[in-house]
Amino acid sequence: MSGERAGSAERLEAYVEGSLGAAERAAFERDMLRDPALRAEVETQQRIDDRLRAIFAPPVPAGAPGAPPRPVAPWTRLALGLAAALALAAAGAYWAGLLGRGPGDTRADALYARLVRTGFEPAWVCGDDAEFVAYTRDTFGQAFTIEPAPGVELLGWTYCSGVLGDGAGVLLATVGGDRAIVIVDRSGNDRRVPVDAGSGLRVFRARAGGAVLYEVTPRDSPALLPRVRLR
Repeated sequence: MSGERAGSAERLEAYVEGSLGAAERAAFERDMLRDPALRAEVETQQRIDDRLRAIFAPPVPAGAPGAPPRPVAPWTRLALGLAAALALAAAGAYWAGLLGRGPGDTRADALYARLVRTGFEPAWVCGDDAEFVAYTRDTFGQAFTIEPAPGVELLGWTYCSGVLGDGAGVLLATVGGDRAIVIVDRSGNDRRVPVDAGSGLRVFRARAGGAVLYEVTPRDSPALLPRVRLR
């Protein structure tokens, strides 16, 4: 294993275990936003760790409060990883079902609900307009900003796979106290973005040069898409 490869593996492991410092964690999450393959590795590792905790955690006595999850020992993770690789070669469908899906939501309402359920926290916050422009240009092939407006707060970016392409980004925002998201991807990955009729959400679409944007909101009209400005 090369030094660069080993360093990447150690960084991924430290991220999953929660041992990276704040600056390193933010940098790693920026890398995940730009690299679908890295996101897939992290999601797979997190699912393996969750499965290991479920298998090896000691039973909790009746009436006792549950203990917080403990980091999975690297040797245990490696053992399961090797076993999973062998099993995938022989029976990929079985292990895919066992590990379950990561944060790949095929419906916009499911994505929205998951983000709200997990705290509506961004993975990365742009420090200024220049960083926002650079991120949109590098990730979606089209630089743009969102013009400020009273009652609108841009919280930051996270990622998703399944609604559009694997490289899609999700901008989290609040509009007059309501949570809203904008799913952004290159226009070549455009497709219909559905929401369940009973979700209370609406979807609005816009093109911004070479990018496509879908605003998912509980409001009757989009608040973010009309404020997109190409750069």
